[in-house]
Parts: sequence; C-alpha cells; structure tokens
Amino acid sequence: MWDGVVPLAVDRVLTPDEIRSIVSYVKERRVSAEPFDVVFGSPEFDKHLTAECLQAYAQAEVTWWLECSSWNHALADVRERIRQGPPRREL
Repeated sequence: MWDGVVPLAVDRVLTPDEIRSIVSYVKERRVSAEPFDVVFGSPEFDKHLTAECLQAYAQAEVTWWLECSSWNHALADVRERIRQGPPRREL
C-alpha cells in the first residue's frame, strides 16, 4: 500500500514554501502517525538548474522527485535530458 501526496498546480510550479504548507495541512488531518511520501517534480529540462532547487524541495519534505515532461518538448530534447542522468543534490 502506498501512502502519500502528489501536490500539483494547474498553471505553475509550486514553490518549496507551498509544498511545506501542503505537507503541514496533510499532517494535521491524518489519523496515522506513519510517514508518507511527497512526490513532486518540475518540467525544467536543465539538469543543473533542477539540481540547484532540489535542496529546497527536500527541506520541504519532498521524498520523490519526478522529471516531468510536457507534450511541448521535442523528442530530441527529451532524449537529451534522459542522457544527462538524474539531478543530484548536495548532502
């Protein structure tokens, strides 16, 4: 069984502060004290720019990072992003 939340916005990328607020809202209303996952990602295709923001989202309790794509990205761009590998955050 999976327990978690996938916060989304229709027209923009949520900020770490908004994620933190959503996580707080969920925690206040849960009956279980068990941990839960927070899944989030960005449509940004720049590996280095994504890596720069990972720490802020990790501090907002994001536990899974998705590399998102839109139908607007060219196939060659998607393949190039895959070749770059996952972003890494500094520990």
